[in-house]
Amino acid sequence: MYSRKLSNYVIPEYGIKFIDRETEFSKLISWLFKSEIPWNFVIYGPWGCGKSEFARVFTWVFEEQENVHVFYIDLAREKSGIILYSKQNLRNEILKLIKSIFGKLTDIVLNLYSLVKSLSHYFKVENSQIIIFVDEVKKVIDVYGESIEYLITNAESTIRECKRELNLKSMSIIFITSEQTLINQFLKYEGKSITTLLMWHLPEKDFQLLLKSLGIEDGETIESFVRFFSTCPRIAIDFVRMYSKDLELLIMDYIDKFTTSIFEYIRAFGKSKTEVLNELKSIVENIDNILQLKIYDIFLKNNIIIPLVSKFKHISQISEYEWIGNKVAFQLPIYYYCIKTMISRNTLDITYRDLLNVTESN
Repeated sequence: MYSRKLSNYVIPEYGIKFIDRETEFSKLISWLFKSEIPWNFVIYGPWGCGKSEFARVFTWVFEEQENVHVFYIDLAREKSGIILYSKQNLRNEILKLIKSIFGKLTDIVLNLYSLVKSLSHYFKVENSQIIIFVDEVKKVIDVYGESIEYLITNAESTIRECKRELNLKSMSIIFITSEQTLINQFLKYEGKSITTLLMWHLPEKDFQLLLKSLGIEDGETIESFVRFFSTCPRIAIDFVRMYSKDLELLIMDYIDKFTTSIFEYIRAFGKSKTEVLNELKSIVENIDNILQLKIYDIFLKNNIIIPLVSKFKHISQISEYEWIGNKVAFQLPIYYYCIKTMISRNTLDITYRDLLNVTESN
């Protein structure tokens, strides 16, 4: 019922229609509505796969549901103060209230009980469901130095307190992050009071619709884009708006990002280029081998790779590719092909033409 509204949403920042995420929406709904037990969630995924936009659309979809209240708090844009509330007719009043209570957005996350208690004066919360998205939760850790354990414990106690005192039907707090270094910390508390859900790039058929809406229809360009950048929606938008559809320039920037991470590793651990090339060969043999290498932490920090949770906790469909392992994956295929090119050329210094020659020969 709800998912039918998804395709009617227009992304304000870009003026294009939201590309369907029915699979993700349906799975998240089932996680949120199947139980009234207080619970927390973390949605993570590759940079640019659309996690933030998905949460905004999710908030919008419940505009007409009186017994479901959804809030979206974007900590990544502290200065713009983006807070969305599913009931548009009360949005301005809610924003005024929040600004009168909290000095900055990060304060809200550690005081969600005060937020819900204050908002209960504006709408009926009894027997209702409250869902709160907290986007880019790392900001709270950066500002206050709080641990993941404290965030989870605080969220759990907030839910229980709100549910008991306000007689809510249920309440859920959903943290969103693209910071891969946080995921392993969240996973330590998996099954206790939190569930970690993996979101991925768009399915290819939906990605084709996005490309068409962006004015990308040349078959050769589409084939090359998908080969190197998979179906990442954010990079597709950047390709048009920042790179003026110059694929060579886009690829060169990502080669530079990858090689920068390689040389960061060399400096940090005093590795020789021969040692690094041998390690890269082991990664091509089995991507999960990277878990045994010190370069794992640098690749994780620089959004080169991403840890994978068990498949039943994927809210996106993930196809099998050579750049995706069982326990870890490259966020984009271009990083994997950079490695193959370095091995093929026996050098860490590769060019755009090198990358094309190696991938086309395969």
